[in-house]
Amino acid sequence: MMAAAFAFTACSNGKLNPSDEPEIPETNEPVFEMVAQPDFVFSSNENTLFSTLATRATAAPTDGEEEEVVPEVEVNLSVCTANQYKASKLSVHVRSVNDVTVFIPVAANLFSNNDANSLAILLENSSATGVYGETEQEYSVNGNTVKAKVQFVDGGVKVSVTGVNKAVLDYLQETYHDGLTVEVWNYYQNSATLEGLKEGFDAGAKVSFSQKPSLYVNAFAKVPDYVETLGTIKIYSKNVEVSSSEKYYEALGEDKTFLYPFLDEAFTQPLENKYWVRPARNYAVDGEEFVGPSKYYLLKGHKNPYDCVVTPEGVTFAHKEANDATIPADVETRVCDIDANYNVLYY
Repeated sequence: MMAAAFAFTACSNGKLNPSDEPEIPETNEPVFEMVAQPDFVFSSNENTLFSTLATRATAAPTDGEEEEVVPEVEVNLSVCTANQYKASKLSVHVRSVNDVTVFIPVAANLFSNNDANSLAILLENSSATGVYGETEQEYSVNGNTVKAKVQFVDGGVKVSVTGVNKAVLDYLQETYHDGLTVEVWNYYQNSATLEGLKEGFDAGAKVSFSQKPSLYVNAFAKVPDYVETLGTIKIYSKNVEVSSSEKYYEALGEDKTFLYPFLDEAFTQPLENKYWVRPARNYAVDGEEFVGPSKYYLLKGHKNPYDCVVTPEGVTFAHKEANDATIPADVETRVCDIDANYNVLYY
């Protein structure tokens, strides 16, 4: 998954790098070891602009009707396993002129060897190369430089995104119909646990802004239930003719089909009924209104248990609202308004 996921290990006989300071006493044990370089992805509307992750593909610019970008900042912070490491995946979506900084609380021994001098060495040897203390990537958006920087600091990791100005947003809006997304992967020692990382992030992860956005979104994904048993796979949809004997047949208009989910592009392997449901909708036939099944299906799902709380600081929002993407038990008989995610909105 990582293009530059290699370990940094200090030499046991002298200096950590070619610079003059600091000089480390000889020892039989490594004095300092970072887990890996962070990884960065710059994108817009799922079109990858730059990536240090070798497996990422670059999509073509988005075609279709242009939509106005909401002047917001959206942040998603998750814990996961990446290669042999425990990791945090941070996605920062900047859709307003803003510099955004996210603080991720994590004990120093989880991103370095727990030697008494480790954190001090890590901080004193900060450099733009990312070997000790910090690492930075930049990308030019139509001649405008945007930067993402990771700093290992006392008490955690600080990630900052800077340079998203009006020219950047105007270009991305015109080209991709979105703002800038910066994705940062940080890697931790295997002594970390996903549960422990999440607990710490929920309690202390913070986001701050150079100026208050009109909307801040702390993003939480909805994960389809089938992922737990079938893995992350693609679901294919097929239109199937509706029987003319159905009461709602004429009310369907010209398209008298319902969509059904399948596991294969040839539509030979239906997705089991336990993984999806067809919600109710309102119909009207000859002046009679009634409830019947919808053309579309809903994949049953649950809130990603490893998405984390990232609380805004330094600004005050008047309202806080949480989406609820839970599918009600009576969704097949009662018309419901169901969110697509579990995002928390501050505005």
